[in-house]
Amino acid sequence: MEAVKPNTLGWLLVLPAIIFVLASGLFPTMYAIVLGFSDTRLDGTQKFVGLENFFIIARDPDFLGSFPITFGYAAMTVVGATLVGLGTALVAHSQFKGRTILRSILGIPWAIPWVAIGLMWAFTFDLNHGYLNSVLSQLNFITEPINFLSPETALPAVSVASVWLLSSFTAIFVLASLQTIDPIYYEAAIIDGAGIFGKFRHVTLPLIQPVLSFTVLSNGMIALTMFDVIYVMTKGGPGTATLTLSMNAFRTFFQFMSMGEGAAIALVMTALTMMFGIPFLTFFYRRVYR
Repeated sequence: MEAVKPNTLGWLLVLPAIIFVLASGLFPTMYAIVLGFSDTRLDGTQKFVGLENFFIIARDPDFLGSFPITFGYAAMTVVGATLVGLGTALVAHSQFKGRTILRSILGIPWAIPWVAIGLMWAFTFDLNHGYLNSVLSQLNFITEPINFLSPETALPAVSVASVWLLSSFTAIFVLASLQTIDPIYYEAAIIDGAGIFGKFRHVTLPLIQPVLSFTVLSNGMIALTMFDVIYVMTKGGPGTATLTLSMNAFRTFFQFMSMGEGAAIALVMTALTMMFGIPFLTFFYRRVYR
């Protein structure tokens, strides 16, 4: 019996995963495209309308207003998750008593279901019974409760919850990258007179840049399409304060029952994510493998 070639064996091993991904992702995507270019009724009838759904949402103030909200939320989340995750990874990589405990709990936020994270942070920021108001009141920092989920502060509050979630993902990958750095590079930097910041700037940062870029890309794509945490915490409110594109697509599709327009918003969101991801991924590939 002729031996199976390594390349063929590799394809055979990943074939079940490829079939699963295509079955679970390709059909919903194609169906969303069909809905986006159709007028679909609840009785199941469909009529092709071309770009009409896109023209309708382009005249919707809520849809247009979703762009700055989405970009603002994504920017706060990605920057916060990167800085917190990087700082946590550096601490977990350093030598101190109890770092094993820190490393063991590092992935807990990422492992918790995102709906549960939304519930936890919604209760933390609650006006009447929230932990945060209770702690601030006991420390005499405030005299009356603060409404952290008001129209002015709801978006930053949701971003804080998302940062807590995604910084765990960032820290895990960055810590793994830090552990691959040969100590000889730091020894050479010390001989050249580099201090703590010099070693971080000229040794650590360049060597973890590929992994850090990957986490920024992943966090950015997650933030642009985040739904679970926002829905549980604010449902897109108060008003339209946290009405991101994903929340707008959900509201249009399931609450207003405008399936074609909701699918059109989802397709715009998909295109937006690809516009962010593909150039970033191309730049990242060229920097790493040039």
